[in-house]
Amino acid sequence: MARGGAALRDALAGALPVVVVTHGNLLALLLHGLDGRSGFDAWRGLTNPDLFLVTQTNDTVVVERIWLDE
Repeated sequence: MARGGAALRDALAGALPVVVVTHGNLLALLLHGLDGRSGFDAWRGLTNPDLFLVTQTNDTVVVERIWLDE
């Protein structure tokens, strides 16, 4: 979790758009670290594939799920 969080913070700190790819377990933990989503409930609600847009403005991080499983 610490290594994944550090990598994600580094990606968010850059000026260019970045794509980060991971497996569901780590993704659920990272989402929890970003916006407080419940780890297990977030993990259980993931689909394969799933896609989130993470944007940061100053100290505010916004996480938006943009993959809609239909």
